[in-house]
Formats: sequence, structure tokens, C-alpha cells
Amino acid sequence: MDLKFFSGTILETHNYIFLFTNFVLLSDFAKGKLVADMKEDKFLKLLVYGYLCFLLHCFLTIALRLDSIKYATATLRVDISALLLYFIARKLSMADIKGAFKNICVITVVHCVLYLLQYVGINLFGGENYLNEGTSTLRNGTPAALPLLFLLQLYVFKNYKQAFLFVTPMFGGAARGMLVALATGFAAFYRKLIFKPKYFIIIAVTVVISYTAYNQFLAKDYQRYDVSFTQEIAKAFDPKTLTDYSAYAGSGNNAFSFKDNGTFAFRISMVLERFSYLLYNPQYLPFGVGMVAEESENNNFRFFLGTANEMYRSGYCMIASNDIVWSSVVLRYGLFGIIFWILFFINTKKILTLSDKSVWAQVGYIYWVFFIFNSFGSDAVVRAYSLLPFYLLITYCLKEKKLYASINHNSDV
Repeated sequence: MDLKFFSGTILETHNYIFLFTNFVLLSDFAKGKLVADMKEDKFLKLLVYGYLCFLLHCFLTIALRLDSIKYATATLRVDISALLLYFIARKLSMADIKGAFKNICVITVVHCVLYLLQYVGINLFGGENYLNEGTSTLRNGTPAALPLLFLLQLYVFKNYKQAFLFVTPMFGGAARGMLVALATGFAAFYRKLIFKPKYFIIIAVTVVISYTAYNQFLAKDYQRYDVSFTQEIAKAFDPKTLTDYSAYAGSGNNAFSFKDNGTFAFRISMVLERFSYLLYNPQYLPFGVGMVAEESENNNFRFFLGTANEMYRSGYCMIASNDIVWSSVVLRYGLFGIIFWILFFINTKKILTLSDKSVWAQVGYIYWVFFIFNSFGSDAVVRAYSLLPFYLLITYCLKEKKLYASINHNSDV
């Protein structure tokens, strides 16, 4: 039986999340708990008011006929449902959260073992990998939550064997952006030590050895472009490259070519092209073009760049993108969307710096930096599989801070 909910099927994950989180939210509001909790939890307050703004945004999309009720509500559920998971995560106890992470780690151990079996020719994921083409790099099955689980095993649970197991798929898979984002998180956390000669030498040697080993043994045969990692970074800060959209023109069956500029510059250019559209159409600058769905007949945009997808007539997406989250955020929500996410990261940063002595907060800070940098290489930041673990971490830190405050207060009395 096909259960319809405006568009798609109700059995899709984001529909379950949307229905359940709204039920929890309305239940708390009816009991009078929500308003009281918002006074104590500023992050909850931001999410509630932000959600109301997104609901209004969806209503205006429909009222102004920017898109139909079917597609506008579908976009609302896909884009916003994961954000609402905090309404559930905040209700869990510290013991529940710790137990949940331990269980997730056990499942991920199995996942990582299945991943590594691909190196001996056993592919149980069922999708395509590159071992069959004589290369050493795998694409299948790199879990998005690996960096956080790796950090938890390293700092909280002190299980170094599992930590090593969790980091291996990041080196083996096509996850160079994930590794760079994680390294940036470590660099930000240990920034005071980096500039001390002793630690600088240790870190520099470690980076050189790791990068050399990665290129020689893991990514040796996997060369999609003639652009090195350092060249990719340089291209991403070159205004001429970023604004010359024709530089990515492909040939034959390939819509785009990354041979000269790499994929990172392509992602940044994709965002700039959408932002330029808003600047040339200033009526859309404050709140974007609305919750217009990719598959909608109201999607009449003609951008030069986009994420390749053969499902659509142009061969690539005009609005949505799993290459970088900011492409659709900028286009659909304009300055409102940008400001919301800035406030999101500011508020979560404040929570994670409440106690620099907490090992959970330390893990949270590294992952927070990773979260921001990884948003320029994927859309994971707005997906449930990425946001829920982050919310669990945030909730643990808040409850831990409250617990310590209560203990200190009682000891003073």
C-alpha cells in the first residue's frame, strides 16, 4: 500500500521525523513545558523561532504561487525535519546518550569491517566501488558519523583500537574533504600547541607521513584530475576561477570537467552563481526564491553549474545539491537562511565552551569545527544522520553543565 503525504511516500525517513518531532513539540506546548524550557535553553528558543520562520516561508511560497502545496511542503520536510530532532534529543538523559553512542559504535564496528572486506574482493554493500577498475580507492559505505565516533572513542571511551578502525575508512574512501575537515578541527583545538616548536615539528612530521602514505598507497591509482590538493585550495580562493563558470564545461557525456580547477572550487563557484542570481534579482535576496522543489514544474532556473543528476532534463540539479549545503540554502532562503545558520553555529559553540574541562565539550568543539568545514564538501550538515549525533552531544554537554552547577551549589550550601 502506497501511503501518500502530499508528495512521495510517508514511509520516507524525513516524513517520520517531521511527524514525530511536531507531535513532541505540540505536546510540550500544550502542557506548558515548551515556553518554560525556552527561557532556560537559548538554543531551543532559536530552533523554535527558526522553525516558525521556516513554516511562514513555506506558507508564503504557496501563497505567492512560487510553488505548489505539494512541492513546497515536501521541500519543508526534506530541508527542515532533521533540525527538529533536537526537540527529542534534549529529553534524553546523560546515561541514555552515553548508551546510545556505545550501541552506535558497536554497529559501526560491523560496518567498518564490511567496508574493509572490499579490499579482499568481498563487496557486501552491493554498490559500485573502484577496486574492479584496478584502483585502490573505495567509495562505498563511508559512514557520515565516523569522525564523531572516532573522537568519542579517542577521548571519552578510550578505546584506541576502535578509534583506529573508525578512521581507516576515511583514508580508504573518497573522503578527502572529510579528512581535511577533521584535521582542521584538531588544528583549531590544539591551536595553542601548534606554534610551540616541539609540537609543531611532531605535527608537521605526522602530517607529511600521513599525506605521503595516503597518496602512495591508498590514492595512488585514483586520479580523477590533474589538480593536486594544494592547487584545489588555491583555486578556491582565486576570484577569476570562481566566477568563470565556463571553466568547468565538460565534453561528451560529462556535464562538467574538474581537470583544471578541481571539485572544491567547483562547489564554491556553484554557491556564488546562486548568490549572484539573488543579487541580480534583489526581490529574492532577503528570503530567497522560496521552497521550490527540484522536480517541480516551477523550477525554471538555468544555472551553468550544478550537481550531476541524470533524472533531470538538464542533466544536473538547479537547486538541490549533495556536494555543498550552501547552494540550496542561499538560493531557497537568501539572507534569512544564511543568518539562521550563523546563529545556529554561534549558539552551539557557546554550549560547547561552557566548560573547557569537559571531555565531551572538547570532542564537541573539534566536531563543531569539522561540521562547519565539512558543509563545504557535502550536505550532511542538514541530514538526520549527521545532526542527531551532534544534538546528542550538545544535550549531553548542557546536562553535564547543569549537573556540575547543581553539585557546586549543594557543596556551597
